[in-house]
Amino acid sequence: MEVRERADFIILYFDKNEDIIVELEKVVREYMIIEAKVTGSGYLNRLEYGVLTQSDPIFFSKYLVDKLLTVTNFHGRILERELSLMVNAIDSDNVIHSGKVFSTNTEIDLILTLEVLRTE
Repeated sequence: MEVRERADFIILYFDKNEDIIVELEKVVREYMIIEAKVTGSGYLNRLEYGVLTQSDPIFFSKYLVDKLLTVTNFHGRILERELSLMVNAIDSDNVIHSGKVFSTNTEIDLILTLEVLRTE
């Protein structure tokens, strides 16, 4: 992963077969980010995501997709150093996948932008 800093923004350029969640958590620790907005798009070859099915206690139904996906939108936040990332994606069979991201494998051309709002 390549990291570029631009004013209050951190832009992440992912290599193939990286897990977005793991890499984002490393960036949060390294840059001591407390609060940020996360956006992005690109391509995945694996996605594990969840859909909220119960709110008290919180429970997600999890889904695993092991095929090429076009991600039209990643949208999330880092709040008190905790990451929450949502995804909207479509696969080659035109099936839409949308929910909370738990793990990924990047394919090509995946870029995330963090708008850093607060650091230590």
